[in-house]
Amino acid sequence: MDEVTLKPVKVELTPEEKIEKRRAYHREYMRKRYATDKAFADKQRELKRVSEKNKYTNDPEYRQSKIDNYKERYSKYRDAYKQINTTKPQ
Repeated sequence: MDEVTLKPVKVELTPEEKIEKRRAYHREYMRKRYATDKAFADKQRELKRVSEKNKYTNDPEYRQSKIDNYKERYSKYRDAYKQINTTKPQ
């Protein structure tokens, strides 16, 4: 009797699924690399600092969005502080 060999069926992914699969793999790879390679993590942090500084100084829209975010965050903390001080018994 002849044996029938089964070939694995290759599942075709949609382009969106391929992109998401690659992104998930890359996220996991970078997470492990950051955890294990201190020199790599330091280098990446420095590159991020330089990039953020460059965007902040050269892109007025980015700078304004950062300023707005800081103002919003500060107002939340200020309001919470005022609320704590007004409800505190003296």
